[in-house]
Amino acid sequence: MARRRETALLIGLGLSLVACFVDSGGASASDGESDATAAATASTGASTTASTTASMTAPTSDPSDGSIGTEPETTAGATAVSDTDPTTTDDPTTTDETLTTTDPTMCASTDEACSEATPCCGECLLCKAGTCQQDDAVCGECRVCDGEGGCQLAPVDAECGAAIDCGGRVWGLDNDECFAAAGVVTGRCSIDGACAPASPTDCQTKGVNLFDCGACLRDDHNCYAGESVADVTLASVCVLNAKTPLCDSYCDIETFVSYVYDLMCDLDGQCVQVDEVHCGNYKCTTNPNECLTSCVDTSQCAGFGLVCSDGKCG
Repeated sequence: MARRRETALLIGLGLSLVACFVDSGGASASDGESDATAAATASTGASTTASTTASMTAPTSDPSDGSIGTEPETTAGATAVSDTDPTTTDDPTTTDETLTTTDPTMCASTDEACSEATPCCGECLLCKAGTCQQDDAVCGECRVCDGEGGCQLAPVDAECGAAIDCGGRVWGLDNDECFAAAGVVTGRCSIDGACAPASPTDCQTKGVNLFDCGACLRDDHNCYAGESVADVTLASVCVLNAKTPLCDSYCDIETFVSYVYDLMCDLDGQCVQVDEVHCGNYKCTTNPNECLTSCVDTSQCAGFGLVCSDGKCG
């Protein structure tokens, strides 16, 4: 309302100026023309002033809240601001180097320093103690880390799978002695990346001696490669308290004397002598192993200068 009153006063002022130029008495024609011209000029100036004032103070409606406001003044020659400023660059590839990123140009390789801001490249490089280190276990069985963070097939015959302690397995026989195996074996990777698990028969290194049976070795022993040492016993490998073809009586013919020795396997699986028989004037035979008690000819006599006569060596 105050602005409307100001507008009305300006209009009234303009009309008053026009009235001042009008002569209500006996002015001359030339004066009338001059007055008329002046009035017209004043009227035009007043109209222009009122129009400009009205334009500058005309109320505007805000459709959002129904209130009445005024348009902001515009200075002649002002340059409008563009929506886009060519001097401002919004580069989406620019990142804060302190943030974690998967950008390969911002990750660390093997033995390089790493942090939350610069993680290790790939899947098998792990940040340990501030340095990127390879961890083949991340890649799985028969896979290895390639040094750049990727996983690849392990070399053929690379170790894999569970290990077997060969100390608990049998190696086998050597000169009738039973040996345990030694060392540790694991599975091996094939050319296509599969793991062939370890087998007890893979224990090929000879270890400690378990039993030395010698002539008392059983024909049905169980000292075979890959068997569990716990299943191999003295009794399962060696003959005990009995004879064997290699531990039995035998005839020993010397130049002037003969003996028959009686052997057998003891309780420790060792072949021992249990008896010795001197054959006197006679030699012994090998099948059976026994001393002769008579002769057919002198060759069966053992003593020096003895001859066979009437079935006797004398």
